[in-house]
Amino acid sequence: MKDSEQFAVDNGYVPIEGGFKRRLPELPKLQKAIDTIKRNHGIEPEEIWESELSYQRKRSLWDNVIKKYFGNLRQAVNARVQGGSAIMTKKALVKLQRYFDENRLDDHLIVATVHDEIIFELPETVTDKELETIALIMCNALPMSIPMKSDIQIMKKWGIDYREGFQVTNK
Repeated sequence: MKDSEQFAVDNGYVPIEGGFKRRLPELPKLQKAIDTIKRNHGIEPEEIWESELSYQRKRSLWDNVIKKYFGNLRQAVNARVQGGSAIMTKKALVKLQRYFDENRLDDHLIVATVHDEIIFELPETVTDKELETIALIMCNALPMSIPMKSDIQIMKKWGIDYREGFQVTNK
């Protein structure tokens, strides 16, 4: 987290998987303002409300600098997590469709995505081995240094379990 925040402060953006960037052009300027607050008032931004400054001055620093600064830091971290997840889901969709096409699985349909979930319509004859292959394709959509997990849920109707699901981990 701290690495992402510092990179964003230094560069005004954070890199996201797939070569994308989340631009935060205000952040370097806000960091300078934070440094000025520390130097001039001898306080950390988190301590603004406990300081001896007048309420109006606290409110002004909070609204114009500190709140925006922490918001940008949160966005720097959040963009890497959610952006990476979105890229991984998109790559998984492409690889899954290619797998279905190459194996002539015309009755295996990608129906929808919900955040990082992929919803399929599959024949009732689908085997656990086929489901495991689908899960492994999803887990390996992007090369990762940490293990990825995919939960499989099997339903005949949305929200009503049909049979026991399982988890697949790629490492």
